[in-house]
Amino acid sequence: MWEAGEAEHCHGFYDWFCTDKGLPTRAKRLQSNVRTFLKAMEQKGKPVDLDKHYVFFKNNCPMSGPLYDSFSVCNIEEDNVAFWLTAKSGHNGKAEVWSKETDAEQSADSYRELLAGL
Repeated sequence: MWEAGEAEHCHGFYDWFCTDKGLPTRAKRLQSNVRTFLKAMEQKGKPVDLDKHYVFFKNNCPMSGPLYDSFSVCNIEEDNVAFWLTAKSGHNGKAEVWSKETDAEQSADSYRELLAGL
């Protein structure tokens, strides 16, 4: 795992297909989405332990459809993805979440609606 500051040039992105110049703007939007997700989980009584999880960003390139950004919340101890979210999928234009706990994907018309249904 990389340490903070080690890969600052990628702004938290693990993989990307957009230009490097676009990463800071995309990262800022995703950081806001992460904060909103964490707050929603806390309000629902399912807080994410920030000492046991980390987040990484990905810019996705579907076979058909536009590029889109997602983030993964990963469990450090188990070395796996606990949650995967996107505010707008390039496949269908919907907000989507997958959770390891349920091993199921949910979608909604908006990110706000998606988080309300968690």
